[in-house]
Amino acid sequence: MTTKSPIKLIDPSGSTAGQVITSGGPSTPPSWSSTFTGAFNGTTVTASGLIIPSSTVGIKGTTAVDNAQAGSVGEFITASASGVTANSAFNLTSISLTAGDWDVSGAIQFIGASVTSASFLASGVSTTSATLGAFGQNNVLQFTMTSPSANHLPTPVWRLSISSTTTVFLVGGTTFTGGTMTANGIIRARRVR
Repeated sequence: MTTKSPIKLIDPSGSTAGQVITSGGPSTPPSWSSTFTGAFNGTTVTASGLIIPSSTVGIKGTTAVDNAQAGSVGEFITASASGVTANSAFNLTSISLTAGDWDVSGAIQFIGASVTSASFLASGVSTTSATLGAFGQNNVLQFTMTSPSANHLPTPVWRLSISSTTTVFLVGGTTFTGGTMTANGIIRARRVR
């Protein structure tokens, strides 16, 4: 008959706060330990201190062609749209981001049809509707272009840290004469933490 040692699991003597019970294998009773080693096959891990992965192994990334779930690091949100522009700042599309730390970027393609000249094209991301935002949130081309056809203008990557759900706009801006100017655009955001 094999003797078990369940008392080791319930006897706190010799332990300190924050320790874990570690198995020594089938022939050794469990004991108190200050660190956890080995594999964890559960559904949730909670840590109140710093998690330090190996500097050579790191945190494993995905090899699947899928998306991180909502609220998780790596969550990705995107939207695209097309529209006719005016001689002012305009919203091309928007996304709704939940509380967190995000990297937001976008791009706009401006297409002129019978446009005589254009002197201003801009693309930006902003939390204020139809507003290009501050330096670091937009890119601007400001010079005279005759008969502009297709101009692509990306936005900078902008860090946005928010404590509640926030709408982020892809904002364009144009100044042109004659004809029409249309825009195609995409906005995207990646949850960094």
